[in-house]
Amino acid sequence: MRSSISRKRIVTVAFLTFFSVALLLQITISPTMFCSNFFYELPPPKAEGFSRNLSLSHDSLIIYRAYLDLRKLTKVRILAFSRCFADDATVKIGSEVAQIVAIEKSCPWKWAPSCDWNSFYISAKRPLLVENSGRVQVSLPHLNRSISISLSVLSSDSRSLSSGLSICVPPLYWFSNWPLLVHFFELWRLQGATHFFVYVHSVSVSVRSVLGFYFQKGLVTVVPWNELPSTTDVNPNLSLYRLGHSLAHNDCVFRTTSRFTALVDIDEFLIPSRNQTLLELLDDKLEKHPLAGSFVFTHIRLRFDGQDWSKPDFSWLRRSLKSDKWKGPTKYVFIADRTRILLNQVHSHFPPFSPIMISHEEAHLYHARSSWAAPNAHEEFEPIKLYTEESIQAVKKSFDEVGAFLTSPRTDIHLPNKIVSDLVVKCLSR
Repeated sequence: MRSSISRKRIVTVAFLTFFSVALLLQITISPTMFCSNFFYELPPPKAEGFSRNLSLSHDSLIIYRAYLDLRKLTKVRILAFSRCFADDATVKIGSEVAQIVAIEKSCPWKWAPSCDWNSFYISAKRPLLVENSGRVQVSLPHLNRSISISLSVLSSDSRSLSSGLSICVPPLYWFSNWPLLVHFFELWRLQGATHFFVYVHSVSVSVRSVLGFYFQKGLVTVVPWNELPSTTDVNPNLSLYRLGHSLAHNDCVFRTTSRFTALVDIDEFLIPSRNQTLLELLDDKLEKHPLAGSFVFTHIRLRFDGQDWSKPDFSWLRRSLKSDKWKGPTKYVFIADRTRILLNQVHSHFPPFSPIMISHEEAHLYHARSSWAAPNAHEEFEPIKLYTEESIQAVKKSFDEVGAFLTSPRTDIHLPNKIVSDLVVKCLSR
C-alpha cells in the first residue's frame, strides 16, 4: 500500500554486502556497542555501485537483495527498505513497471506507526533483456535515476525442496544466552529440523562460538543482519522497527532449501500431540492437502519449571507445564515456493495455494517465554509430558559436545550473566 505523501522521491539504491560465517567469527569488538567487552556487532554494510560518499536522504530506497525467480512465473523480486511511497511513485525493473507492496500490509505499519522506515516487496515480470552478468536495471523514470544490481537466481528445479524442515530465526540482537541457543537447536532437531537460518545483528563471544560449532556440522547458515547505511543527517536505523525483522522473514523464504520451513523465535517450539515428529506430521498433512501453502499452529504458554541457565542440566524438560488460558498469536510452517509474502502469518500465497489450520488436538505452538517461568508468575499451569527420557539424554549429550568445543583453548566461554541479560531486557523495553 502507498501513503498519501506527495513529495518527489530522490532515490538512492544501496546494495548491502553479505558476509560469510568465517568473517562473522573474526569480527572485532564495536566500541559503540552496549557492554562493548561482551558483545560483538557485525561490520557496517557496504554499498555496491556507489562511492564512499553515499548520497543517502530521507527519500532513499535501500535494496537489500534481488532475485531472479525461475520457480513459477519468471519474475524479478526485490526486498527493500524505504519510507512510505508517494502515490505517484513508480519503480521500474528493466522496462517493466514494478508492483510495490508494503510487507507489513500498510505504510506506516499500524503496529509501529511512529517508525518512518518500512519493509517493501517489489516485483515485476522478467525484463526481455537481462544483462549476461546476471544484473538488471532498477530505475525511477520520473527522476531519471537508475542503477544496475546483481540478481540471485532461484532455480526452477524443485528437487531441492522435496524434503526436510528448516527453521528461520529472526535477527538476534544483544543476545548472550548460549545455553538457550543450544537448547533451541536440539529441541528442534528432535522434531526433524534439518537446517537453521539464523539472522544475527549482535551476539556475545560464546554465542558466536556456538553458531560456529553448528556451522561446522552443516546445520546452521548465519545471515549477518547489518544496520542500514546512514549519514550524519539521515539514519534509518533510528526509525526502523526491530531492525527491520519483517524483511529478514521474507529473505528466509528465498534462502531455504527444505520442503517445509518454520519461522519462530528461540523460545518457540511446534510439537505434535501424538507420538510423531513435526516433520512426520507435516508430510502426512501435505499428502492430505496437496494445495497447502502453509500450516498454522495455535498458541499455548509453556513453562519449564526450575529452568536455570547457569546450571544447564536440562532436568527442567521433565517438568514441562502448559497454560492455554491466554491465546497468543499463531505461528506457521510455510512451503517456500508457494509463499509470496510473510508477516506474522503468510499473508500472501501464490495461487492456488492456501493456509491449512492444524487442530489443537494434533499439535501446538509452545511458547516458553522466560517471564512465564519466573517464581512470581501468577498463572495456573498444568503438567504436560513433551519429552521422553531418551530425548532429554540426547539433548544433554549434544550440550556436552558443545561445551567441550567452547572450552577448547581456541575459544572463550562465558556463562550466562543474569545481571547483563536483565539490563538488556530493561534497555529494550524503553
